[in-house]
Amino acid sequence: MGKYVRSFAPATSHYYCSFLLIFISFIIFSSCGETTPVKTEDEEQKLVPGGKTLTIIGPAILRLTKKGKIDLEVMLTQENVGPLPGEQISYQVIGNPAGSALTKTSNVTNEHGISSTTLNCGDQNAEFQIRVTSMEASSITYSIIVEPLTKLVSLLNGTIRTAYTYSKIILPVQITDKYGIPLRGMAISFQLVGQSHGGASLTTNQTITGPGGIGKTYFVSGDKKDFYRVLVKVSETEDKEFEITVNERKGKGGICQNDAECNVNFLCNNGLCEEKNFIDDCNVTSCAAGFTCNKTTKVCTGG
Repeated sequence: MGKYVRSFAPATSHYYCSFLLIFISFIIFSSCGETTPVKTEDEEQKLVPGGKTLTIIGPAILRLTKKGKIDLEVMLTQENVGPLPGEQISYQVIGNPAGSALTKTSNVTNEHGISSTTLNCGDQNAEFQIRVTSMEASSITYSIIVEPLTKLVSLLNGTIRTAYTYSKIILPVQITDKYGIPLRGMAISFQLVGQSHGGASLTTNQTITGPGGIGKTYFVSGDKKDFYRVLVKVSETEDKEFEITVNERKGKGGICQNDAECNVNFLCNNGLCEEKNFIDDCNVTSCAAGFTCNKTTKVCTGG
């Protein structure tokens, strides 16, 4: 019995020591794992703010018309920081503006790092620059050209139109400048010219262009077939005209009762067959460059 005990005593001591060493190693390893990792030099460098940059929002070369106006927007950012709010921005006219002037020569950036001023153009031709500066940022420059307004008039949906007795079609007109930019607030006059007029009329003889530079009137036919011209007059431009042929409407004649009594592309509305393709229901192709069709209001917006 004594031999049995002595032969196993050393083994027991060996296992105990091994366990103790493993336990101590585990504690040391766990403690080492809780240490905060050291940031690399690249990671530390990313947190250092870099240089400031001024950027023009939109085109830097602007062709404007006499008596026109435009907002000039710039953004101030800083590397590794982003847009800078509350920074002073200065605007300086370089050259002869010939009556054109800025509403503000200094402003402070908003929460998005954006600052703006408005340029009101005078009534004379001019070419000049506007220099924009801010502390610790390189200056940027607008080039401004002020010239006479050239209005271009376009008759949309075609100049030769077809209507039917007791029907209503739209006569849309668009006014742009020579660069294709739509002009709002332009007056348009319409004049109906015909043989007997056959009870035909226009819903309005005067209108003002709105979004997309578009103004319109509606031609409402009477009970007779006939041929009409609608003159379109815009100041400082040559007159243009729509040519409208009124044919007999299908169905029973007189006011319509339902869509089946109207010709193709017309729908019955309050007794008149109305053209389906109204400019009010704009699409991508009916809006001028820089404008988009608003699906809610169904008019061209933007610019």
